[in-house]
Parts: sequence; C-alpha cells; structure tokens
Amino acid sequence: MAIITCPGCERDVWDGEEACPSCKYPLQDSTSKYNLELFRKLKTRLVLLSTVAGSCLFALLIAMIRPPADGYGIPIATVGLIYLVTLYVRIITKRNLADIE
Repeated sequence: MAIITCPGCERDVWDGEEACPSCKYPLQDSTSKYNLELFRKLKTRLVLLSTVAGSCLFALLIAMIRPPADGYGIPIATVGLIYLVTLYVRIITKRNLADIE
C-alpha cells in the first residue's frame, strides 16, 4: 500500500482507504474495483492457459519421442490444434493484462 494525496483536502492517506478519514472524499470508485476483479480473473485465466499449453506441449513431445503404434493420426493433430489455440488465447490475455496495468 502506498500513501496518496486526497483530492478533497490534500492530506496524505493510504491508497487502500475507500474514503478520506478527514473529509470523507471517496478515494476508490467502482471502476478500480472492477479493474481489480478483472485483473484477478485474467491472471487466473493466464495460469490455466499456461497449464493447458504446457500439458499439450508435453503430450506432443512424448508422441514425437515414442509415437503411437498406429502412427500420429488425429489425436496428435487435435492436441497440436489445442496447443496453438491455447497459445493464441494466452497472447490475447497477456495483452489485456498489459492494458489494465
């Protein structure tokens, strides 16, 4: 937490306060709370996407090292497609996070 200046009375207050203790000026509006919730959701999504991408990459590497008996086939193509889509959505999520920060 940091110390900020209250726009109402110009006293130093903590940025975590919802209102200034001396003049009751509202310091946090609903948009900052919305941005915090959105930031948390995007961070969670980024972790999940990273996990899925890592799992897909691991499956692809194992399939290349020791291919299935019937060849690569559709399952490997499906895992590859899931991996690419996950990477694409992960890039979009990182851009959205950068816009919020």
